[in-house]
Formats: sequence, structure tokens, C-alpha cells
Amino acid sequence: MRRLAFILMLAAPVSLAGADSLRLTSRVTYDPVTINAVVNGAVQFQAAGNDVSKPLTELAKIEISDSPEFNKAEESLAAKKYADAATGFGAVAKASTGWRKTLAEYRQMTALELSGKVDEAQAVWLALCDAANGSPGTLALRPKRMPAKGEAANDRAIALLKAKLPAVTGAYQKALAQAMSELYERQGDAVSAQNVLQTTNGATQSGQLKLAMAHYRQGQFDKAAGVVEASLKELSPADLPTGLLLLGQCQGELAKAHKDAAASRELLLKAGLNYMQIVADFADSDEAPQALFLAGGVNEQLGNVPAARAAYESVLARYGQSLWAKQAAGALESLKKKT
Repeated sequence: MRRLAFILMLAAPVSLAGADSLRLTSRVTYDPVTINAVVNGAVQFQAAGNDVSKPLTELAKIEISDSPEFNKAEESLAAKKYADAATGFGAVAKASTGWRKTLAEYRQMTALELSGKVDEAQAVWLALCDAANGSPGTLALRPKRMPAKGEAANDRAIALLKAKLPAVTGAYQKALAQAMSELYERQGDAVSAQNVLQTTNGATQSGQLKLAMAHYRQGQFDKAAGVVEASLKELSPADLPTGLLLLGQCQGELAKAHKDAAASRELLLKAGLNYMQIVADFADSDEAPQALFLAGGVNEQLGNVPAARAAYESVLARYGQSLWAKQAAGALESLKKKT
């Protein structure tokens, strides 16, 4: 009954000349509506006298009453004629301004992404981000579908993002690095995937963390651990997960080199606690998937196979789209062979 009342409420106003309509992926339809703006990755509109805002990612179909070109592109998109849709939306974007241009560019990016042209989709995304000054909602729109491993479009997208990376800072730079990392991973280059994230994180980190990382890269794990331990209380919430992760990695490396079994075990336990603090207190951080995976490795080294298995399974369950999910799946397979 409530759903019926909701539909009737939207349908009650007399049809408006020049009114638009929106259908969401949840199948809720707003018709008629008046679109007012597209801001921070969301469309803002009026429906039944109410101001409404919906993320662009929730839009299944859009109809703009006075833009037959846009509507034709929408029909092509619905029919999975992605090349035609991308061309149509691109033409509308070039001929438009304001929210119409932004909306057309977003739909063009979607069509390009679905057609496997990830490099062209990334180019449109970067244009959207530049126009929105790297707003969080626009950064979140980044294309996530990628062609198969080895496709040239992935390499072109990496080159495009790599060229843009030095020109941006903060959250924008971090979003680009994440996109690059995923593309490297798709191409089978796990080392570059991890390096681009670490390098970008280092660009915004405190001086103490940068110093600790320099020691770590030189194999001076004791010095790196000392620097992190001395600065933990001073690290910002944004830097703390990185600091804890680095400290755990140093302790793990020191445990490998220690000749005393008891001391080695204690270092591993400390590393595991640091990793799990990240998972407990910073579950949504970029470091959390890696920390949970490394916690599994610590348990495996300590001979606690059930705990190791639980950690790897948690990586798959909680961070299935992360770079570390693949590593966790491999670790689980190795455990099966050992037991």
C-alpha cells in the first residue's frame, strides 16, 4: 500500500511541458521531474514538489523532454549498442553546457566503459573530475570495468593516468593511483600495482613516515620501526593505518632475521596485533585488506592454521574487490595442500 501511495504521489501532478523523467536501478521512477543540477556525482531535481538528489550511479534511464538526441543515445545504451550510445552522448556533451553537458559526459563514460574502451572512459572521467575540482562524488564515478588481461586499452589507460598523476594532489591523486593500481593488477603486474599505491600514499604523509619508509626500502628495519614507534602518537588519523602497517612489516622482517625463537615469536605477535588494529579501527582504509592478509601470514608462521584460514577467508568476504583478495585465495589453496 505504501509503495502504491508513493507512485500515485509522483504521478499526481499534471504533466508539465518540458518535464523530464528518471528511472533508478531500484526501478523507482520519478516522472515528471525538473532537473536542476548535477553536482558532486549526483543529479538534483524536483519531483512532486520535493527537492531530491540521487547519485548518478543509481540512474538506470534518463529522459530529457527537449533533447531527442540524448534520448536516442539512452535507447542505444539500453539496447546495449554501446558504440552508438557513446557517439550520441559525446555529440550532446559537445553541444551542451551546465548539467546537460555533465550528464551527457557521465553517460558517455558509462557507454565507453561497457564497450571495453576503458582508456576513453578514463579520459572522460578525468574531464569530469577536472570540471568538478576533484569533488569526492565525482572521483567515486571512476570506471571500474576493464577489458581482459593483455588488452592494449588497459595499457593506454595506465599511460593516461600516469601522465595526469603528477598534476593533481590529495584525494584526486589517490583516486588516480587506485585506478592505475587496478589496471596494473588486471595486466598481471602486481608489483607496479602495489608500488603506485605506496608511492602516492608517501606523497601526502608526514616527514617521519617518509623517513621510516626510506629506512625500510634500504633494509634498515630496526631504524624504520624505531622511527614509527616514536611517532605513532603524533600521526594523524589518515597516516596512522600506514604507520601501523609499516611497523608490522618491520617487525615481520626483524622476526625472520632473529636467531632467538622466542624473540622472533614475540615480534610476530606484535606485528599481528598492529595489523589487526588496522582492521579493527580503520576497516575502510586502503591498508586494511593488506593488513588482514598479512595477519593471516603471521598466524600461519606461528602455526595457527585455523586463524590463518579465517583471516584469508575474511579478506575474500570483506575485501573481495581488493588487490589482496587474489593473494588470499592463493594462500587458502596453499593451506589446503599443507593440511
